[in-house]
Amino acid sequence: MELINSIDFNQQRFAVIGLGDTGTSIINYLCYQHANLIKIFDTRLSPPNMDKVNELLKCYNHPISLHFGDLDFEQLRDIDVIIISPGVSIYEPVLKLALKHNKQVVGDIELFALAIKSWQSKIIGITGSNGKTTVTTLIGYLAKKLGITAMVAGNIGTPVLDSYIEYRGKNQIPDLIILELSSFQLETTYSLQIDAATVLNISEDHLDRYRDLLEYAYVKANIFNNCKTQILNYDDIIVRSMSRHNVSKSTSSKSEQKQLWFGMDNTKLSKSSSQSCKESGNQLSGQFLLSQGWLNINNEPVLDCSRLQLVGTHNYLNCLASLALLDAVGINIMNDEVYRALCEFQGVPHRMQKVLVHKGIMFIEDSKGTNVGAVV
Repeated sequence: MELINSIDFNQQRFAVIGLGDTGTSIINYLCYQHANLIKIFDTRLSPPNMDKVNELLKCYNHPISLHFGDLDFEQLRDIDVIIISPGVSIYEPVLKLALKHNKQVVGDIELFALAIKSWQSKIIGITGSNGKTTVTTLIGYLAKKLGITAMVAGNIGTPVLDSYIEYRGKNQIPDLIILELSSFQLETTYSLQIDAATVLNISEDHLDRYRDLLEYAYVKANIFNNCKTQILNYDDIIVRSMSRHNVSKSTSSKSEQKQLWFGMDNTKLSKSSSQSCKESGNQLSGQFLLSQGWLNINNEPVLDCSRLQLVGTHNYLNCLASLALLDAVGINIMNDEVYRALCEFQGVPHRMQKVLVHKGIMFIEDSKGTNVGAVV
């Protein structure tokens, strides 16, 4: 992936593919930027949001051509920048052909990354097969409790470009940007400079889009391409393999990349991580471990998991990942205010929510368990 320096909204010609909520937010953003929007596509013959789209297109004094059904490269030949919704795969033959013809193919996250280049916000990126919405929401919740102005957006429900316009309207720049990023979004993200990012875990998902599990994992790992600190799940062998050792400044112009680890086995993680860091000539950055029912940070027990509202070992690991991400962007997590907020967090609706305990039986609502890994 090559970094994109800028996009010229006035001179370049734009097309949008996909009219879901994200696609509609892209059109709204292009109107906001007075971009030279030329064409809109959707592979569905009756796409959603057409009323909203038609209302947005009133901002243009030239006609925008609409194309529904199968994509045809000839319809894209006069376009410079193709912006695709996450539901549209970059592996589509028409888009692969467009890339061969030097068209820029980007998504909403890439537009957002270019828009905020001058912002001084710290940026956290979260992806993984499961748990990313919980971690994204939890970090936003903790930030709010700490009085930090935080934008929570992305795959979590609020499109990033809508959030960007909202903050610009308030003439405000958030201290912290927390982005949930799907593999689909990471296919077309090149320039997002992330302070701390995690791939929480990898399990079989979206294999109708990718050739196999490794290709899916490869796309997930794109989140680390321009990242200062990796937050890695030691217990997931595929995520563990995504570790990128620090690069010596004397041999490369790339900035150093650090690693923080979270996991369940204190002894195994401590020894292996320490050895890994010795081999690469660096000190161990940090360990966030689950040990004997306690959250531990650098071998110091900080919170009894029985005090948490969240249920399950996987959620205790989500808490550790969240703390590691906050620590990586310079937020002090070693204080009672953070732990109180962790204990108050109720979780995300429909994701392992504790409903009640009746006659010694705990009832849990988990209707968002939509893939094998989530259910297990």
